[in-house]
Amino acid sequence: MRFLLVEDQVILGVTALQREVNYEITTMQTYLKALGLSVGMLVNFGKSQLEIRGVKV
Repeated sequence: MRFLLVEDQVILGVTALQREVNYEITTMQTYLKALGLSVGMLVNFGKSQLEIRGVKV
């Protein structure tokens, strides 16, 4: 899993996992809180269909 900070406003998480991404969402929420941000997006390429999830704190 890689996390990217975009425009100092949004964290973008990119992964390729076949399982659920609950742990990655929790990790992203921790990063959002630590950076004082409120919005993130998680993109998972590992399932048969592209999964995009918004994450808020």
